[in-house]
Amino acid sequence: MHDRNERLKRDTAATAAHNELVKSTGEKRTLARAVTGELVSYSKDEYGVGKSGHGPTVQTVWGYLVMVVGLGGLAVFGVLLLFQAIRDEPSAVLGAVFLIALALALLLYSLRNLVIEWRARSLRIQRGLPRPIE
Repeated sequence: MHDRNERLKRDTAATAAHNELVKSTGEKRTLARAVTGELVSYSKDEYGVGKSGHGPTVQTVWGYLVMVVGLGGLAVFGVLLLFQAIRDEPSAVLGAVFLIALALALLLYSLRNLVIEWRARSLRIQRGLPRPIE
């Protein structure tokens, strides 16, 4: 019970400091729980990509890197499929083009998120902030 009260006090202090910072600077900030368990006030650039959502979410630079590599492989597979379809089965070209378009759209979105998260991670390291988990 003692730990719970201490945490509540720290959370209340962090929330008050966050609200004061937002009020004094006018900057839009996010108050989120960090991997340390504490509430931390992050600027938009420090927070990175949204960490919450339904189901599993990618939260780290390495997770986005895996996504980018996987989707890049899917796009390459789609191009190979397209060449084979042109050569052997022209009616399957539309499916290959759809696969390539989908893979490239998801690849660009994941690459964008990778860059945002990479920059946020660098800023957090530079400023000594822990990684947000929510």
